[in-house]
Amino acid sequence: MNKIVEVLNSDKKVLVITGAGISTLSGIPDFRGKGGLYTKGENAEYMLSRTCFDREQEKFYEFYKNNMMLENFDCNIIHNVLAELEEKGKIIGVITQNIDNLHQRAGSQNVVDIHGNGDRYYCTECGKEYTAEQYKNDGNKCECKGIIRPDIVLYEEGYDLQKYRQCLEMLKEADVVLVLGSSLTVSTVSNFIVRFLMNGIRKELYIANNQPTPFDRYCSQKRYSEDLGKLFEEIKEEVLNSQNLSL
Repeated sequence: MNKIVEVLNSDKKVLVITGAGISTLSGIPDFRGKGGLYTKGENAEYMLSRTCFDREQEKFYEFYKNNMMLENFDCNIIHNVLAELEEKGKIIGVITQNIDNLHQRAGSQNVVDIHGNGDRYYCTECGKEYTAEQYKNDGNKCECKGIIRPDIVLYEEGYDLQKYRQCLEMLKEADVVLVLGSSLTVSTVSNFIVRFLMNGIRKELYIANNQPTPFDRYCSQKRYSEDLGKLFEEIKEEVLNSQNLSL
């Protein structure tokens, strides 16, 4: 039996960490893969940096509006199955690097979006919240004359400390970490894996990604897959459907 399926059918506490590779099934390109944002010629890291936001706000706004507005994409089988796995007590929650809000739309409750949420916007002066539609159609100026920005972590910015601490508590609770669609090259997320593995000798790491990661040698199982959807069809059948049949 697939070890990932086996561990999801066990009584171990499983925490899931997701990256851009799980949202490609929804039509959202990843960042570094073929056709990804970082391959289009523009310096995306600068365009999504705090420096660009502070110094060239209109340039930042146009780039973000044209490349990062994700409101027209739908949840896929991975988001939906993860939400059901949480509901059934098969996973304790999700830490996601994604800003697309698809975990929450699918119904996952215990989600930490460590890089922020692209569905949320706020004024940097008065704190007033705005919708994606308002940000896209009405511009980035608040009625108080402040600047509206997406509620995401830009390059050169620190993480939300409350979210960071929540991630550490989830990692401490978990017996198993399942990484999906992430290269684990972002320093904060790779640090999460190091902390998890140092928490005890019985900690288990599983990775399903389409490319190697720096942590492959520490895995209980590593699956190279161009289509994580097939893995989740198997999980749905062997974990969720089989559980329903046994009730």
